[in-house]
Amino acid sequence: MAEVNRTAVWGGVALIAVASFWYLNQGPAPTATTTTTTKHAPVAKEVATDLTAQDFSARFAPSKVKLRNLFLPVVKADNGGGDSAVSDKQHIPSTFAGGEADWAFKGIAVSNGLTMALLENDSKHQGGYVKEGDRWKTSKLMQVSVDKIVLRNDEGDEQVVMRFVPTVAAGPEKAAAPATLPPATPPGQGLNPANPNGAIIGPIGRPGRRFQLQPGGGIVISQ
Repeated sequence: MAEVNRTAVWGGVALIAVASFWYLNQGPAPTATTTTTTKHAPVAKEVATDLTAQDFSARFAPSKVKLRNLFLPVVKADNGGGDSAVSDKQHIPSTFAGGEADWAFKGIAVSNGLTMALLENDSKHQGGYVKEGDRWKTSKLMQVSVDKIVLRNDEGDEQVVMRFVPTVAAGPEKAAAPATLPPATPPGQGLNPANPNGAIIGPIGRPGRRFQLQPGGGIVISQ
């Protein structure tokens, strides 16, 4: 029988032992992992407010206030009617004054930055100041200026009333008569200084001292 090489045998045994040790110490095969991302819906934040549920469900009746036509001017030019038309515009219509006539806009006053209109009734001897925005009789004072006011009645109609000027309301003013001047002084007959007849005598200075103005000129002083 052939002799076996002991070195080769022991080398093979060592190789088998190393292989076995390496195989036994290997862990399980790695497995693939899947990552899942979850999206969360945004959470609404509560905001402090004074509104209540009734504020969102409230219902109101339609407004019955007549709105002014913005395409119509507040002040209209009227060149007809002569002085009578001017006189009528200087008096407040009775429908704006609670059925009373002869009310007129007489002037304005400013107090603490507030403009007031002076409204007077000569036939009733009544009057008073009304601020812009105040209610008066059956109307409301919407605008006040130096020469006119604007009133709005309960129906929403507006009326422009011009400032009352007595000379215009009474008719055209009569021309004043020319002044009569005195006749001119003839040449050479102007004013002349006083020429007293006789001397002018009187006291002057300290007691007992007198002066005398001579007719021909000159002064004589006596001690």
